[in-house]
Amino acid sequence: MTKSDAMKKFISVFVLVLMSMYSFSKKKEIDVYLIGGQSNATGQGYMANIPIDFKINESPLFYYSNKLGGGGKALHWGPLCQASETPDKFGVELSLGTELKRLHPDKEIAIIKHAHSGTNLYQQWNPGEGIQDQNNFGSEFKKFIATVESGLKELKKKGYSPTIKAMVWQQGESDARDIAGMHNSQNYGTNLRQLIQRVREQLHSPEMLFIYGYVIPVPLDRFTGREEVRLAQKNIDQNSGHQLALKRAFVVETDDLPLRCDEQNSPYPDDKVHFNTFGILELGKRFAEKIEHVNSDNNVNIPIPTPVQLAWQNAELVAVFHYDLHVFDGKQYNQEENRITPIADFNIFNPEKLDTDQWIKSVKDAGCKLAIVTVSHETGFFFHQSDVTPYSMKALEWQDGKGDILREFKASCEKYGILPGVYIGTRWNAFYGIHDFKVHGDNAFAENRQKYYNTMIEKIVKEIFTNYGDWAMVWFDGGAHGPEQGGPDVLSVFEKYQPNCLFYHNLQRADMRWGGSESGTVPYPCWGTFPYRSTGAGESARNVIQANNFQLLKTGDPNGTYYIHAMSDAPLRGYGGHDWFWEPDREHIIYPLDKLVNMYYNSVGHNTSLILGVTPGPDGLMPESDVKRLKEFGDEIKRRYSNSIASTSGTGKVLNLKLSKKQTVNQIVLMEDISKGERVRKFTLEGKTKKGWQTIFEGSCIGHKFIHLFDEMAVSAVRLNVTESKDESQVLDFSVYFVENK
Repeated sequence: MTKSDAMKKFISVFVLVLMSMYSFSKKKEIDVYLIGGQSNATGQGYMANIPIDFKINESPLFYYSNKLGGGGKALHWGPLCQASETPDKFGVELSLGTELKRLHPDKEIAIIKHAHSGTNLYQQWNPGEGIQDQNNFGSEFKKFIATVESGLKELKKKGYSPTIKAMVWQQGESDARDIAGMHNSQNYGTNLRQLIQRVREQLHSPEMLFIYGYVIPVPLDRFTGREEVRLAQKNIDQNSGHQLALKRAFVVETDDLPLRCDEQNSPYPDDKVHFNTFGILELGKRFAEKIEHVNSDNNVNIPIPTPVQLAWQNAELVAVFHYDLHVFDGKQYNQEENRITPIADFNIFNPEKLDTDQWIKSVKDAGCKLAIVTVSHETGFFFHQSDVTPYSMKALEWQDGKGDILREFKASCEKYGILPGVYIGTRWNAFYGIHDFKVHGDNAFAENRQKYYNTMIEKIVKEIFTNYGDWAMVWFDGGAHGPEQGGPDVLSVFEKYQPNCLFYHNLQRADMRWGGSESGTVPYPCWGTFPYRSTGAGESARNVIQANNFQLLKTGDPNGTYYIHAMSDAPLRGYGGHDWFWEPDREHIIYPLDKLVNMYYNSVGHNTSLILGVTPGPDGLMPESDVKRLKEFGDEIKRRYSNSIASTSGTGKVLNLKLSKKQTVNQIVLMEDISKGERVRKFTLEGKTKKGWQTIFEGSCIGHKFIHLFDEMAVSAVRLNVTESKDESQVLDFSVYFVENK
C-alpha cells in the first residue's frame, strides 16, 4: 500500500467516525404544543360517547400534570390518551393531537397539558409582573410552567430537541362570574395579554403561537361579566386592530359548538357553559386547523374553498326540481297542511309522459350547469327504488312498481353534461309522523319510533349514496339534525360514501350557506367567508345569524374563518306568488325575463350562485311556458356576456385594460381566482375619458364574480386599482362590455 493509499484510507475512516459521532449526537426534532385553561380545557367530553368514526392517533407523545387523571401516567411521557379530572372524560388533547398528526404525518409531535376546572385568570393563573416576580405567580400558572418545564426536560433526556410551536387556551368563565366582581371581568383583556407575554417569556418562546376560544356562548344570569370577557377575547386577536391586540394571538369561534345541554340523555340538561363530547372533539380540531392556517401561506390566514366548492361556484346557475305526491292532487300547495297530513292515496302518482331528458334540456338551455331533484320532501315518499322504506316507488301501481325517478334524473344529467345533485327531506315526514326532525312525545313509544326513523334514514341515505354513483351535491331540507340532537347520523354516511360532494347542511357542517331570502338575490357586498363552520349550530350562533333578518347570511364576513359561500334561491314561478311545486293555472306568476336578468345581476353578479326552482307537472313534463322562459333567459345571458370588448387578468395592485379604440362601455365583470381565496378588500374602477381618469365605482368584495352596471361611458382604457387586499390580489378576469338593453 502506498502512502497515498494509506492516507486516503485514513481520511475515509476519519470521515465515517465523524459522521457516526454526528449521527449519535444529533437530537431528534419534535414540535411541542401546550394546553391550559379551566373546565372546557380540562374537558367535559365523555369517552363512552366518542363516535365510532373518530379514531385516536396515539403516536403523538403526551405529558400531563398530576392534577389530571388519564389513560397514562401523570408527569410521564406516553402515547396520546385522555387526561381530565376524572378518567371517564377527555379534553381537546385527543382531537388536537390526532388532527395535528393528520396534517403533519412525518413530524414528531408532543403535547403537554395542565388545566384545572373553576380557576380564574386574575388570581390563580396570574403570571406576575415578570419572570423575576415568581412570588406573585398564581398557583395554576406556577403549576403550568412547572409541568411544561418538566416535560421539556424529560424530552431532552429521551434524545429530542423540542420546539414549542403553540399553546391552546380555553378559559374565562370564572373571570366572568358574578362572584369575580366586575372589575376582574373588565381587566380580563389586560390579564390575558399579560399571561401570553409571560408564558412566552418564561418558556423562552417569544414567537409562540397562542390560540384560544370564546367562552360562554349563551348569556346566563350568573355570568355578569360575560360581555366584558368576550370583548376582551375579541380584542386580543392579532387582527382586531385594538390596542390590546397581540402578535400571533388568534381567537377561534366556539359559539356554534354543541353544549352538554344539547347532548341526548345528558345528565346536565341545563348546562349551557360546557361543550359536550362532540363540541370538545370539534374544538380540538379547530385549534389544530387554526394553527395550520396561521403557519401556512406566509402567515396570511385566507380561507380556501375546496374543489367541490369551486365546482359549485363555477356552475353559477343551478336548477332544483321539486316533485312530490301532492303535485297530482289538483289542489293548491299548502305547506303547513302537507307537513302534518299523510297523502290519502299515493297511487295518485301517474306521470304518463315522464321525460327527465326534457327536464334537464330545459334547464341546460337556461345556462344551468348543475341540477338537483327532490328524492323526498314533506310527504315522506321516496322517489327511488328503496329496499329500506316501503313508502317508495316500489309501492306504486305506476310502471308496476319498477319506476325510479332518481335514476332517470341522474341518467339525463349525465346525457346532457349536467352535474347531478339530490335533495333529501328528513326534517318533515307526514307519513311517519316526523315534525321538525322529531317524533313528538315524551314516552317509550316516541323514543322507539325516533330510533326506528333515524336508522331508516341512515340506511336510505346509504342507498342513495351507494346505488346511484357520484353526486355533485346533497341538500338536506332544513338541515339534518345529527345524533347529538337526537336525529340520524347522515354526515358520517355522507363522508364515507360521497367524500367529493358538496354537503348542505347540518349543525356540524355546511359547505355553502343560504343567502337569507328566497328572492334569488343578495345585497352587495356578499363575502364567501363566514365566522361559523355551519349556519345554525349553537344557540348564540343562531341568534347572531338570525339577527336583522338574516343579515349575516346575506353579507357573510370578510374576516370569517371558514369558506362557506352563499347561494341565492327563488322559484321560477315566484312573480306575484311563490310556487316551489307545480299548481294548476299558475303560469301567470312565471318571472318576466327582465326580472330574471336583474336576479342574475344580484346573485351571480354578487358572488353567489343562483338556484332556480322549477316545477314539472303531473303529466311528467316541464310546462311549455316554463321551458320557453328558461330558454329566453339562457339566450339573454349569452347575448350579454358571450363577447367582451376587452379582457385581461393579473396580480398586484393595478391592472390596466387598454381598448383598441375609444368605445362606449356600460358593464364591467371582475373575477378573483378564488382557488387562492378571496383576497381583495377594497378596489376602485376608473375609465379614461377625454377628461382623464374618471371614477366608475368604489367597491369591496369581488370574489368569484362581481358585475357592475353603470351609465354609458366612452373610454379608451379601464383601470382596476386594488387599494386593500390580504396578500397579493389574484384577478382571474377583468372584462368590459357594452350591453344594449332590448
